Amino acid sequence: MQEKIRIRMDILLALALPYIIGLVFNFVFFSKVNKDSFLFYLGSITVVIGLILENSTNFEKKKLKTSDTGVISGIIVSLTILLISLNSYYHLYFMFPDKYKLFSYLIGLVFFILGLYLRTYAKKHLKGHFSHSLKIDDNHQLITTGVYQYVRHPAYLGTFLALLGTSFIFNSWINVLFIILLSPLGIKRIKNEEKMLLENFGENYKLYSKNVKKILPYIY
Repeated sequence: MQEKIRIRMDILLALALPYIIGLVFNFVFFSKVNKDSFLFYLGSITVVIGLILENSTNFEKKKLKTSDTGVISGIIVSLTILLISLNSYYHLYFMFPDKYKLFSYLIGLVFFILGLYLRTYAKKHLKGHFSHSLKIDDNHQLITTGVYQYVRHPAYLGTFLALLGTSFIFNSWINVLFIILLSPLGIKRIKNEEKMLLENFGENYKLYSKNVKKILPYIY
């Protein structure tokens, strides 16, 4: 009998709700006159729609039996994007002058869509074995085809591109600081995941690691 696949609503809510609640709270209690807010609102809508669409593909085969569910990571990402958005709302630390804001938005939109598409494709290509927690399913397979023949962790690369995209969408260079601050968490998780995969797949994963880079194709 085929195992039932369920959508991870907790991850979807962890990513979308803090962002939406934060924006609403700010507008209710700290609203300001902003004559040029069209791109800000457009960017906010873009992010919300993107998060919902990408995370509607978070299907997993079984209920998790671990404290590492991915919810905390989702909340951290959501709050990071919220800070980037509010940075734009209050006109702080812009990367480009106002006359280039539309250009910045369009560049960011490309990175954002590319990042979300890469995450979605990576999850789909794992054929149901994708999980936000660090766990090995029964009959788990080592996938080395598709995008996995170029990088071992394409979903993390997709996350990076999406975060970079939000920086351009909201014309906020301060996102670079957020990415640097969050990097140790991502690096630690990748190390733990690599250790788990090596223990489970042994020499096959060791050989795979020698031939395929972690995050950036042919570089790192």
